[in-house]
Amino acid sequence: MRVRTGTGCNMATGQDKGFTDKMRGIFLPREREQMISQWKKCLSILVVALLVAACGADEQAAKYLQKGKAFYQEGNYDKARIELKNTLQINPKSIEGHYYLGLTYEQQQNLQKAFSHFLAVLELDPKSIP
Repeated sequence: MRVRTGTGCNMATGQDKGFTDKMRGIFLPREREQMISQWKKCLSILVVALLVAACGADEQAAKYLQKGKAFYQEGNYDKARIELKNTLQINPKSIEGHYYLGLTYEQQQNLQKAFSHFLAVLELDPKSIP
């Protein structure tokens, strides 16, 4: 057993007071500032990464929507359905995505799914009724 006097040593266990304080989550001001600084950096990086991912997702959803609309206008309803479903996976609140997917299902005689997507358009934007 180590015995030191006047150094903040716990006489019974031989551990430094600084060590036991750290074990309890008590940090010195300088250490606390370093930890806060590290957390701020981590959070900043996370926020930037999420913003970049969100921007990329919006662009990808727009590409799927454009392809879906083009396939729909060509009469290629199977491919249109796939692209429009991809749009809605990225952006479930896409009014245009729901509208064109409803039209696509209507052309494929799947009226129940067409109705559900037209209903989604109305729920997302009640003013969209012509």
